[in-house]
Amino acid sequence: MTTTGPTDSTGGGAAVDVSDRALSALSQALDASRATEEDVLRISHMEGRLVLVIDQEQDGDEILIWEERAVLAVSPEAQDALDGFTLDAEQTPEGLAFVLKQPGA
Repeated sequence: MTTTGPTDSTGGGAAVDVSDRALSALSQALDASRATEEDVLRISHMEGRLVLVIDQEQDGDEILIWEERAVLAVSPEAQDALDGFTLDAEQTPEGLAFVLKQPGA
């Protein structure tokens, strides 16, 4: 079975809004650099900035599933910072880029 959209680890809708295109791109990036089966890409809030790193799930993280596997963990602080935004992926002249979009923008 293929998950067709963002799903949290409980199977419900994700609180953090992430496009299918972004989840697919995150999954591909994880495939290219995965160190262990437990690793995910994790968005956390550090020193006033959002960072995306290879890490492992931590207590309180929101876990997003793509094609039956965890690909993205979002820390509680990052969940607050991302409230009202959508994480998307766009093709740019420099290659694929992850972008945050505000509703209606």
